[in-house]
Amino acid sequence: MSLFKKTYQDNLRALKKEQEIKEQKNKKELAESVGLDPFEPYVTDLSDLDVEPVDVDFMFKKNMAHIKNTYQIPMPTDAKFVARTSNLFEGVEALLPSMIQDCKTADSDFLTGYYLAKFHINPAGVLNSFHAGISSDSLIQGMYYAIRKNNPKTKWNMYGCDARKTEKYKSILKNGIRKPCDIYNTNTVTSINIQLSETMPVESIDLYTCDIKSNSVHQLMKQLLLIVEYLSMDASVVLRLPVNWHSYYTSMVTFLLFCIGQFKSVKILKTPWGSIPKYYLILSGFKEQISQQKRIALKTYVAYIESAPVTPLINEDYFDLYDKDMLIQPINQSYINIMGFEMDMSENEVLQHWANLVS
Repeated sequence: MSLFKKTYQDNLRALKKEQEIKEQKNKKELAESVGLDPFEPYVTDLSDLDVEPVDVDFMFKKNMAHIKNTYQIPMPTDAKFVARTSNLFEGVEALLPSMIQDCKTADSDFLTGYYLAKFHINPAGVLNSFHAGISSDSLIQGMYYAIRKNNPKTKWNMYGCDARKTEKYKSILKNGIRKPCDIYNTNTVTSINIQLSETMPVESIDLYTCDIKSNSVHQLMKQLLLIVEYLSMDASVVLRLPVNWHSYYTSMVTFLLFCIGQFKSVKILKTPWGSIPKYYLILSGFKEQISQQKRIALKTYVAYIESAPVTPLINEDYFDLYDKDMLIQPINQSYINIMGFEMDMSENEVLQHWANLVS
């Protein structure tokens, strides 16, 4: 009789399969409700790589780094930087306020926020959020208008840190003491987390954005780790990517592989608007929370790569589990897109696209 009895693992696999089917259905319904994304070619989706969360045993260990973390991943030779010659979206930025109720200004960051909230972030009900650099709020304003349009009843509880103590956000700031929003400063990070602990429980933030410029993997990872304990299981995270990866390509690729294993959705956006594009890493929904053991490993690695930026996060044994080229090729293609891809569109076409998005 026991031969026919479902084991715990059988039930777990069935539950996981059921959850995946439900998520695919939700994604399909969301896509149908918001329509086609006219700027999809500017987004590289790395979520299709079928990898499990990276085991902590494969993560950087300082005492083993000289043995298992010395390999390098070459940058793709066809990643050629092409400067954007004009901003086709200036007309959109000028006309958008007249298309959106109560909207007063709309710059390129506003377009980014609106676009992200419409196609890549889909909150409903109560939204708890944290924003690093909150007073530069065009990105947040864009999100606000898109979320209000898609889900008018969403209740938004917002927190953040900022170097400027503006009256507008004074009551919701969670700042460091000496360096209010220096998220790359350990004391500031500790202070922010202490203040958050007095306001909300862990795993309760649904949206975290950091539009503070990063210049390395070291800084990018500090962005992710800033409030990582407070991110909910279904959280969306938007981080500002550095541009030129040439001096730390190996560490960037292995960090992205870690994210692909840890999150259900991992995307990279190159903004189509703005005379100089910005680049964002968009993470959504944990496959599993980042454990305390992994957080310690990540912090150890972050401290190490400040002086050794090419060191990989994941040791070489990890590639015994997966086809190395299969994992790295999509990331290489993403970097090629960052460097040189541009769609051939006219000013009238981009204006029509945005008119459709906000209608």
